[in-house]
Amino acid sequence: MSALSAGHLCQFSVVLLLLLCNVSLCQSQTLSSISLTGHPEKYNARVSPESLYSLAEGLFGRDDYEAAAVQYRLLLELFPEFREIKRCRMKIALCHLLLGEYERSIWELDCILSEKMMESFWDESRLWQGLCLYRNGNIAGARDVWDSVWREAAKYDLRAYASYFLAWDYYILGKPKIAVRYLTALAVKQPPPGLAGLDFQALSDAFKDTSGRGHKSPLAAGLLSAVLPGTGHIYCERYQDGVVAFVLNAAFTVASVECFRKKVYSAGGVSTSVELIWYSGTIYGAVNAAHGHNRLERERHLDGLREIFGDERSLLPKTLYN
Repeated sequence: MSALSAGHLCQFSVVLLLLLCNVSLCQSQTLSSISLTGHPEKYNARVSPESLYSLAEGLFGRDDYEAAAVQYRLLLELFPEFREIKRCRMKIALCHLLLGEYERSIWELDCILSEKMMESFWDESRLWQGLCLYRNGNIAGARDVWDSVWREAAKYDLRAYASYFLAWDYYILGKPKIAVRYLTALAVKQPPPGLAGLDFQALSDAFKDTSGRGHKSPLAAGLLSAVLPGTGHIYCERYQDGVVAFVLNAAFTVASVECFRKKVYSAGGVSTSVELIWYSGTIYGAVNAAHGHNRLERERHLDGLREIFGDERSLLPKTLYN
């Protein structure tokens, strides 16, 4: 009985070993048939560049930019002569831009700008490179890039997008007159496809309109606090700070006068020094309060403009290429 069991066990082990070898062989054959580095020609025979491009475009349209970038790169690897291969390179850069990977997108765009064969995409690349720089915090660099596109791009559409970017940039910077100049150039011509629904004249008028925004003059705030400490803060609608500044300055002033009246000169000198420091700080604080008030009002105004007109800068890459 034990001999029979041992025989059956031996046969079972042999069958199991053969099965495992067969599965391993099948897996190896399957992997080698789809390996890009080992046998890409087998993969090429199964997938056409058109179908792969269609898959990548579909993923891009569904906002799956990470997967789309993988498919575009696959096209570069397998079908370098595909007719849309230049567009694929641009799409890879845009995928990284829309994913918020600005450094990687800038690198991809730099590669495009360094190749003569991609010359037809140079102006386009510079436009999106400017947006990457802007989103990455390099505002001055983005402005320089957009200005060069606005001046030098061959296509009107690209010049129009650069002008739109610059208008928002200068308005946020607190220079509405320059912003209006860029928008006025757009208002007299037919808007490009990505901005077709935007009323440039209305947006320009909104940039010009400063009524009702509660602008506070930093100079007036400083002068008011110099004449009567605390009034500059009250002018900037910082009522509690104004009352505190008035009370403390008055207290130090009274203390200094009393010390000198009683001939306690050392205490009077200390009190006067503290009051001068506090007095100067009150004036400086009032000026800063005016700047802070104006900054807050400008942000509120910007939010209102975005609700009415929209801010298409971040949406343009997706809108134009879907």
